[in-house]
Amino acid sequence: MPAGPLGMAFGVQFRRDEVVVDADADSNANNYSFIYGASDWEGREDVLAAFVEFAVPVTDRLDVQIAGRVEDFEENDETTFDPKITAMFRANDSLTLRASGGTSFRVGSLLQRFGESTQLINIADPFSGAGLAFRPQIGYGNPDLTPEESTTWNVGLSWAPVDGPLQGLSVDLDYYDYNYDDLITLEGPADLIARDTALRCPQGLNDDPNAPVPLCGVQPDRTVISLGEGIPDQVIRDPSNLQFLRVEPTYSNAQELDVSGLDFTVAYDWELGKLGLLNTSLTGSWAREWDLTRADGVVIDGVGSRNFGTTIGRSLPEWKVNLGFNWMKDRHSAFVLVRYIDAYEDNQPIDDPGNDEQYVCLGSCVRAFSIGLTGAIAETEDQLDRRINSWTTVDAQYSYELPAIGIQGDGSRISVGGTNIFGRKPPRINFDGQFDPFTHDARGAIWYFRYTMNL
Repeated sequence: MPAGPLGMAFGVQFRRDEVVVDADADSNANNYSFIYGASDWEGREDVLAAFVEFAVPVTDRLDVQIAGRVEDFEENDETTFDPKITAMFRANDSLTLRASGGTSFRVGSLLQRFGESTQLINIADPFSGAGLAFRPQIGYGNPDLTPEESTTWNVGLSWAPVDGPLQGLSVDLDYYDYNYDDLITLEGPADLIARDTALRCPQGLNDDPNAPVPLCGVQPDRTVISLGEGIPDQVIRDPSNLQFLRVEPTYSNAQELDVSGLDFTVAYDWELGKLGLLNTSLTGSWAREWDLTRADGVVIDGVGSRNFGTTIGRSLPEWKVNLGFNWMKDRHSAFVLVRYIDAYEDNQPIDDPGNDEQYVCLGSCVRAFSIGLTGAIAETEDQLDRRINSWTTVDAQYSYELPAIGIQGDGSRISVGGTNIFGRKPPRINFDGQFDPFTHDARGAIWYFRYTMNL
């Protein structure tokens, strides 16, 4: 081609995945108290795939890649085809523009389609008055799962002036947009319990005989009244007293998700003469959109939320930003990194027996399991909040590059440093350990000494 040779890659692939789970006899007999038990299961998947990709030098400044992949899954009789196109345009020596778009897919794992897994969950059941406690959740595979599908696109730029007063500056911006369909998810235990309760008590929980709605749910004498059948095949209860025993969700294609946001880096190199070189950088991500559409049509806005109770959600602060300072001179180097995580909402509900509202306990709470009480009682009102505070920590390190001596080659170095050097504690929340492990680190200051040898 006028701008260079056209490149092409192609290939075919066959793969087979197999798994066999043979649990012990006590698991098969469901003889365990907390984890209940487990069944034997096995699964297999044969996949035939082919791909092709072209690298097209359209002009000296514009490169385009076009690709496609097809996969055939024998066990669930599914065939997928996914194209992708990317382009990079070098506008000048300082500015590069880029864009890409395409589709992709993800097939359920053998566990999600054929398996069974048991885990413990810490959950309460308002229908029977059972407070927070560990109970088994047995997730069952679904052989009829279809692949997850997504449509993605992104645009970005890199700008680094090669001369003029802004030489030394670099800017990288990338905006992304993902749309996922038929997300594979395990039904949430809280959702199943809520649905079961709604079916058993269509007009709500009630233990007041003078109320205008029928008695339903746990009563003052600890009897439990049910007006409907609930979901007996998934929310398992003791037939004698309707106490909650375990939950048995199933994997399904039940949700859609729209995600978009911006990643950015702004850096500048400072020439300090005899004092060396200082690089400063500001790197961060902004979550613009995380909208989850459940099977019942309800849309959940997950930005700025802990996303408790969603089956695929994780904590999603709107902003995460790092400010870095990296200094170098001769054999010496040092850096300081300031990490900032934005505040976000804790949407895990806690029932206060003395109040009709729901709160989130961030302080010292008393878990109540006695007769007539569920959830948690706050010691003081100021310990109830829905906000997980922002968190800022500082990392630092100094390094010295060692000279070549014997078997120790150039590039060997010693380093001393620490993460979270001021020992900032994470924000407290109502969760095991009282912090959010998906976002924060509760280990405090961690110091280290490191020796790296190049041969």
